[in-house]
Amino acid sequence: DGAVLVAPAVWGRNYLGPFKRGALWISAHTVPWLRLSPRGLDITPSDNIEMLRKLSKDPLIIKETRVDTIWGLVNLMDAANAAAEKIETPVLYLYGTRDEIIPSEPTRAAARTLTRRATARAAFYADGYHMLLRDLKADTVHDDIAHWLRDPNAPLPSDAEAEAKKVLA
Repeated sequence: DGAVLVAPAVWGRNYLGPFKRGALWISAHTVPWLRLSPRGLDITPSDNIEMLRKLSKDPLIIKETRVDTIWGLVNLMDAANAAAEKIETPVLYLYGTRDEIIPSEPTRAAARTLTRRATARAAFYADGYHMLLRDLKADTVHDDIAHWLRDPNAPLPSDAEAEAKKVLA
């Protein structure tokens, strides 16, 4: 009946730039088995430090990713970007403006494309990170999703839609 997109991965090749795009192509075609980790990237996926510590100790969490998996993820992001204007179901697009994983430029572009339709809405959370559903203020996001699921046309209880309109203007 609809889709809730939480910090969607829309950072495709168009946004990687020539150096990263070239490095990914060379790596995927020469050392696809090479495992990479986010260590040393100096990014904050959430403000919920306790949750992040638990995840870091969880043996079921992937801590290194093969280059060919990253290649496949970028292929998927390219397909998602291409499909954005073809989505016909109602969409709630959620993004934390403090997201350090998915850059704001492709996020804004995807949100603009989707919200051209009356059935798509965007909500941007000024204090939100990439892991919106697990951040310290996740209850706000959960409430917005619950309200949207009950009535996709009703206003969200937070001011996140106003934040999105301000960012997308």
